[in-house]
Amino acid sequence: MKIKEIRDKSSEDLNEMIKNNRIELLKMRSNYRVQAEAVKPHIFKANRKSIARAMTVLSERVR
Repeated sequence: MKIKEIRDKSSEDLNEMIKNNRIELLKMRSNYRVQAEAVKPHIFKANRKSIARAMTVLSERVR
């Protein structure tokens, strides 16, 4: 998701997005370790970056 799209969302939507991405990241990590599923590494990076972008926008709004 692009930063412009993230900035257009409300704070509640951003918090929900962060929560969902963290849950998805946790599920992917557990599947990778427990079941040895083949997970593409770029998906981990994309999730972490989208969490960071959303958190950055939220912190900008506080200032």
